[in-house]
Amino acid sequence: VIQQGPYIYAYKGLIGKIGPILVHMSIICILTGAVFGSFSGFMLQELVPKGEIFHLQNIISSGPLSYIRQDFEGYVADFKIAYNDQGMVDQFYSDINILDNDLKIQKEKTIFVNEPLRYSGITFYQTDWSIVTLKFNLNKTRDIEISLKEISGETNSRFWIGSFEYGEKNKLLVVLQDLTGKYLLYN
Repeated sequence: VIQQGPYIYAYKGLIGKIGPILVHMSIICILTGAVFGSFSGFMLQELVPKGEIFHLQNIISSGPLSYIRQDFEGYVADFKIAYNDQGMVDQFYSDINILDNDLKIQKEKTIFVNEPLRYSGITFYQTDWSIVTLKFNLNKTRDIEISLKEISGETNSRFWIGSFEYGEKNKLLVVLQDLTGKYLLYN
């Protein structure tokens, strides 16, 4: 037992002498890793629709020693939403494939919150989802894409609205309330 001023320190056995050294060494390791990560790491964000290929290109931040590989592509094979018994969103799932330059699958995984895809030192997280475009096929003859805008309500409700023109003077308004496949059409 050691007393220094109003403080009393107690050590018992070998662990009491080595413990503080290990704690300080681990703090130094964490700080070294943080500095190395800030110099060599990068963060980027992609908004990728289901069925689309993506590349690592929308850089938010990167360290001076970072290197962003460009010898592979990502592919969002599927996006699913699981609902709980009350009809509220429980979890979002994305099936992600990593493809080489010949479009052969190198790795595939279903990612969700706190379960990312790790490939060659890069970690892919799913952070958010939104509806930005509605794609549909009209009479099996032409594909139509409608840009949608999200509208938030007062009670944490939200819906998406978009419009498209057909013919000379006809316009349709499309309203989506959720991702269950139900939609409203207004002329």
